[in-house]
Amino acid sequence: MKIRPLFPLALAGISGWISYPLIAQEANPISATLDLSQRFESGDNLALDIPSEGSTNLSTTALTFNLNSQTSTQALSFSAGGLLRLGDLPSSSDAETGFGEPNLRLGYDRNTGNAALSFDTFFRQSEVGFLRPLQDFADGEGNIVLPPDFNELNGTGTRNSYGFSTSVEVGQNAPLGLIFDASSSAITYDDVSSGTLDDSWRAATGVTTLLRVSEVVTGRLELDYDRFEEDNSEDTERDTYSALAGVTYDVSAITTLDFGLGYEEIVTRENSGTETEEGPIGQIGWNRIMPNGTADASLESSRDQSGQRYTLQAGRSLNFALGQELSTSIGVTTLDGDDPNLIGSIDFLRELDSSRLRFILNRRVRTDSEDEERLTTRLGVTYDHDINSISGLGFDFGFSLAEGNATSNEVERTSFDVSYRRSLTEQWFMRTGVSYEYRDEENLGNADSTSVFLSLNRTFDLLN
Repeated sequence: MKIRPLFPLALAGISGWISYPLIAQEANPISATLDLSQRFESGDNLALDIPSEGSTNLSTTALTFNLNSQTSTQALSFSAGGLLRLGDLPSSSDAETGFGEPNLRLGYDRNTGNAALSFDTFFRQSEVGFLRPLQDFADGEGNIVLPPDFNELNGTGTRNSYGFSTSVEVGQNAPLGLIFDASSSAITYDDVSSGTLDDSWRAATGVTTLLRVSEVVTGRLELDYDRFEEDNSEDTERDTYSALAGVTYDVSAITTLDFGLGYEEIVTRENSGTETEEGPIGQIGWNRIMPNGTADASLESSRDQSGQRYTLQAGRSLNFALGQELSTSIGVTTLDGDDPNLIGSIDFLRELDSSRLRFILNRRVRTDSEDEERLTTRLGVTYDHDINSISGLGFDFGFSLAEGNATSNEVERTSFDVSYRRSLTEQWFMRTGVSYEYRDEENLGNADSTSVFLSLNRTFDLLN
């Protein structure tokens, strides 16, 4: 089996060359910044080794260059960065200091009203021995989005992740529309001490044809292909083919029904032989705009190499006065008719003049780095309080539990930190506090780490 590390970058270069004339068609207002972060940290067992590796004292200097350009029809973003780690590591540690962890990202979006193009490509290298807390994986909306291999990350070594995605849509306002999308991503490792970290690669492509029968009825035909490879002892290769026909019906200005029915085939090739799973897929969905939010319900049938999964779920979102928002869902899911598992989510946000509180709890089925479904529970609590106009206190708590399956152990991760922040000048910001990390893996044991830190941050505007 061959992992294809250059495929995403090749696609990125081709699409960037094709779209360059589009970017250059109009003068774009440009912003360029340089983010500087200096962090001093002292703690025990920062890599969460079993047994503990000892104490570590680190100085980490990170620089990130950001370039952005946006007009009424297109947006371009580029970032590049890296860091320098210096410090005193335990004598038993295989982790390395020095220059490292380069990261690059390039994104482009263009929408002309009847056609749209987007692409995104990235590369990131990181040291497995310097684990990141759960809060570092929060997206722009505060949701924790963990990488597929998060539960297996332990020990030491280098992790490389890179990928590319693109989407082209034509006929946005025409009776007949077409959407093409493609993506490729890979995770590879160098010199890792953990035997559970295997290189993996995934590529996917799909075509969706939209038929707008009337102002309230839209039909669609979806054709998708997915390829997964893992450099494990079985040399796993998996091809997934699916076709689905569906229709969306706007019952009224506030109520929408969606129906889809299709078929999927999954072919898995390993050293031990070839297995094929196939069967129907589909969903029925209902959504309604309420006076103070939305309500929805869905019934879905999906499948993977383990069998057929049925999921029933209902949700409700509410917008309150005084800066409060609440979104909830509850449901059940079952695989091949086994005992059902409860799933759902709660997302609560409250913003006041001097404080902000975010509470997120979700339990759902996710796909890990081995392309296996795992029932995962995640909890995040973030609280920030302004002492005055230049200082404040912060509290972050994160919890993740990935339940075990036939090939993976149950893994629990907990992290929290308490910090004090202060604006030293109009440009310099300081944050100091205490962090705690805990990891427990079934059949392996648990490890924890406590550290204190001080960070200084500044953003330089390079064009002003």
